[in-house]
Amino acid sequence: MREEGKMSWKIQIDGDKKYIDDLIEVFQTLSFEPFICKEGENIYLEWKMFDDITDAKEISSKAKTFLTLMPVVFHFKSERAIELLKVLKISYKDEKGEKVYDSEGNLESSIEISDDGKRSIRMYVGSGTFKITGNAVYLATSKDGQILGGLTTIESIKDYLKANSDSESLKNVVEYLKPFLKNLVKYSNNFSNEKITEEILTVLSNIETKTTTLKWVNLYKIYELIEKAVGNEKKLKDKNWVNKEQIDSFNSTNNYYHRHSVFRVFYKKPKDREMDLQEAEEIISTLLSKYIEEKVQNQGGLP
Repeated sequence: MREEGKMSWKIQIDGDKKYIDDLIEVFQTLSFEPFICKEGENIYLEWKMFDDITDAKEISSKAKTFLTLMPVVFHFKSERAIELLKVLKISYKDEKGEKVYDSEGNLESSIEISDDGKRSIRMYVGSGTFKITGNAVYLATSKDGQILGGLTTIESIKDYLKANSDSESLKNVVEYLKPFLKNLVKYSNNFSNEKITEEILTVLSNIETKTTTLKWVNLYKIYELIEKAVGNEKKLKDKNWVNKEQIDSFNSTNNYYHRHSVFRVFYKKPKDREMDLQEAEEIISTLLSKYIEEKVQNQGGLP
C-alpha cells in the first residue's frame, strides 16, 4: 500500500473473485510486489515500478502484459474457470488532484484542486477469459528441502503455506516462485509493446472456448510466435526447453487432428502418439515461460 500524500498510479482490475482472493493471500504471505489489494468492493494492482511513468497508455500496456501472462508463466492452473484478470480503470493521484483513465489509457475525467482548495471536475468523452484445467501434482523437493516442482495451482500454494507455516518452508516457496515473478516483472516492464507480446496477449485473451479444435489452434498460434521469435523449429528444439519428441508430438497431433480438414489432404497419419490437450497446454506454458526467461536474461540488468 502507498503512503498518503505521495503520487501514485492505481489500476483497478477484475476477475474471478475467489481466484483474486487467493492471489492476494499468497502475494501478501510471500511479500511479493506488485501488490494486489482490496478497497471495499474494488480490487487494485499497485506497483512502485509505475511511479516514474507519466503515460497512462504505457501503464495499461505493462499491467495487461503482467496480468495476462501471470497464470501461464507461474503455471497457476485451477480446477475452476478463471476469468482473466483485466484492467478496468487507471487512476493517477498527486497533490494537485486526480485523473481517471479507461482500460486503454484514455483520459476519462479529472479532478483538479486549486491553490485555495477548490475542486473542479472535468469529463472527457472520447478482456476476455482464460480457463486452465488440471489437477495438482505432488510436491517435488530435493534432499535439502528445496522445492523443484509441484506447486502448479494457486490452490496448492495456499494449501502448502497453510500446512507448512514455518519460516524455512516459507523461504523455500519464495525461492521457488521468485524467479518466475522476477522474469515476468522485467518482461512486462521492457517488452510489453513488442509485436510478439501483443500477439501473444491477443491469443491468450481469447483462448477460452468450448471447442477443442479452437483450443488446439490457439495453442498452435502461441507455438508459432515462439518458434519465429527464436528462429525456427530446429533452434527451438536445440534449447531443450521441452523434450524434442514432445514438440514433434504436439505439432503432428495439432496438424493432423485439429488444424486441417477431416480429409487430412496434406498430412499422413502421424507415427507419433496423439497428445492430449492437458499436456499440450503444459508444453505451451513451459515454452512461453522459458521464452520470457531467456528474453529477460539477454537484456542484462534492465529493471
